[in-house]
Amino acid sequence: MMEIKKIEKKSNRYHVLIGNETYEIMPIVFIKYNLTLGKVLSLNELRDLINENSYHYFDDLALKKLKKMMTKKELISYLQSKNAPINVINQLIENYERMKFIDDYAYAKAFISSNETKYGKHVLKEKLIERGIHENLVEKILEYHKENNVIEPLVLKKLSSTKGKNIQDVINKTARYFISKGFNEDLVLAIILKNKKLIKVNSHDTIKRRYEKLYVKYMKQYDERETHLKIKQKLRQEGFTLEEINVILNQEF
Repeated sequence: MMEIKKIEKKSNRYHVLIGNETYEIMPIVFIKYNLTLGKVLSLNELRDLINENSYHYFDDLALKKLKKMMTKKELISYLQSKNAPINVINQLIENYERMKFIDDYAYAKAFISSNETKYGKHVLKEKLIERGIHENLVEKILEYHKENNVIEPLVLKKLSSTKGKNIQDVINKTARYFISKGFNEDLVLAIILKNKKLIKVNSHDTIKRRYEKLYVKYMKQYDERETHLKIKQKLRQEGFTLEEINVILNQEF
């Protein structure tokens, strides 16, 4: 038999000295067991009180955490980090799933909706799987995600603002950016090529500087005619168009 020797309320908890040990009791448990100073509890009553209190303690922690959407895996990891007993975790998860407090399907749909302008399907899938959502569920939801409805205005904006030494350089930079975010490569390139006219580059000075450096280099190895051919080939390899190159060559000669 264990006697309640001291009761002290701190914040929204009751600190109760039972025998020689102090327990932090949740209000709902304190009221249910009608805990009063001098009350004597049997060992079975104390065990039941502790178990029920443990459930309500971690329930309170979890509900506060669930003010922000979480996946099942994230919540389990959180409760484990707080040293919640496995039986309490299982009971809480079962209750929360039944009441839709945690819903991986709803989480995945909300995550995709709020991040669809940041990431393409590939990265969205990776991030959701990292959060513990089953791959089959992620793929099922992404089947209905129309990436092309989202990406075109993003590509057009990026295309018109990206700086580069020439048109091809801007195309490459823009494509790499969106592909690294998980967007479909073919879709990205198709949109870029369809809207090349939005690219704004002043390649004249860049080509001229490259021409002058290459001229000095190749004149040491080749005659005049061969030097011009080598320069032209090199500039083409670097992404400059024939039109851009010819403008400079015609000015020089």
